[in-house]
Amino acid sequence: MTLASSSYDSVGSLIDQPGLLNLAWTMDEQALLTADIRTCVRTALGYELSSGESCIDQYWVKDPYAENYLKPTVAEFFSLAHSTFDITCGAGVNALLYAIGALCRDRRLYVSGDVYPDLAHWARLFGSTPRRLSDVIDRSPVNYRRNDLNEAFILLERPASRGLYTALDDLRDLCNRVAPAGAIVVVDESYANYFAPAFSAVHLLGETSNLVVLRGLSKGYWLGSLRFGMALTASQLTRRIRTVVPSMQLSPLSACMGKAVLACGDVMRKLRHRIAEVKMHALDALPADLQQCLWPCDPALPYWLFESPESTLQRFRNLGIVGKLQPFFSESSLTVRYLCRLSVPLQGDRYTQFCRKLAGSESGRQYP
Repeated sequence: MTLASSSYDSVGSLIDQPGLLNLAWTMDEQALLTADIRTCVRTALGYELSSGESCIDQYWVKDPYAENYLKPTVAEFFSLAHSTFDITCGAGVNALLYAIGALCRDRRLYVSGDVYPDLAHWARLFGSTPRRLSDVIDRSPVNYRRNDLNEAFILLERPASRGLYTALDDLRDLCNRVAPAGAIVVVDESYANYFAPAFSAVHLLGETSNLVVLRGLSKGYWLGSLRFGMALTASQLTRRIRTVVPSMQLSPLSACMGKAVLACGDVMRKLRHRIAEVKMHALDALPADLQQCLWPCDPALPYWLFESPESTLQRFRNLGIVGKLQPFFSESSLTVRYLCRLSVPLQGDRYTQFCRKLAGSESGRQYP
């Protein structure tokens, strides 16, 4: 079973070890946020422990998807009108992808670009065969086959790896063109946390009726343990989504802490600037042949992707740098493909270690 989480199966440890710099995942982000997330969560939790009307004591039968509780804060975070969207919460984005997989039962799932493999896996279990979106629709009216898109689902990610429709204008056009066929566009924005709120496709919910935007708090925030996932939809689609998402899946306590974090606003400004800065400076430290293996990746994302994954992974390991094999479901091959993923070392000492290991010496460039 190939899911995004399976990329950690071969990673022995999630922390740095003697002589090894662990870049299998990003572990030095929170210090670069413009709000103290740990203190924010601690304060919210402390209030709940001391309050007479604590979320700890609540069983949200009257708000089973946490919509009423979260909507004012989410609307403020994205600068949205309350009437343009609904919220359906689940236990993380993964649980929501599984639920959408159930909606794909005996329907077609189209994929745009290289995406995390989870929805393709779940959809197959429910009888759907993933297909290429580029086979039935492109940016021009040519090659648009409505019958193939009847009641279909379309998956893409923002930001994307080699995917189309990432610009809001292009995504709006896609949604509007496939709407007459009853097709639903699912946008996984797990990594959109690194971008400003204005980047999000949620700003199209007032204009489209067939769009699902998935958001979470694991990337950048380091709050994956809250299992906080949101499916944001226009009201026309909400009831259909809730037929497959179990009610009361999000703990009221997790909702409380997630709400407190979102109330801090855009806390990623400094982090995304630092990610882009370090990626630009570190590029020169990479040997030329490794630079040739680089896969397209947005400057704001906290990792690099490399082709020739097995040999590249071993090469970094020989230098004392731990990466991982990252699975993607590929639109071009309709199979799972792997890339070597290396997280960006953001803190000064870890960046210096990275450059020294690449240079094969104790001397190396200092943190920019």
